[in-house]
Amino acid sequence: MSITHPGGYEGKGAKMLKWKIDIWQALQDAGENIYTLKKSGKIGQQTAKYLKAGQTNISLKTLDAICEILDKQPGDLLEYKSL
Repeated sequence: MSITHPGGYEGKGAKMLKWKIDIWQALQDAGENIYTLKKSGKIGQQTAKYLKAGQTNISLKTLDAICEILDKQPGDLLEYKSL
């Protein structure tokens, strides 16, 4: 699962962040959904929708919340790969 770089480049040697796991499934397995994430204030509704779509264009605050919820380190969740 991935999203193109915000600058839109996909040229030779371009790299991007990709989820190592199905992040939305992991959040659901932890008992979370769009409503509970929004209600708790951990992750906003729009950001939750981005996560559900598998997008990696998230803030560090969101990454911190995901790591807390899943009890994981960022390196457990994301990898930096060539396209």
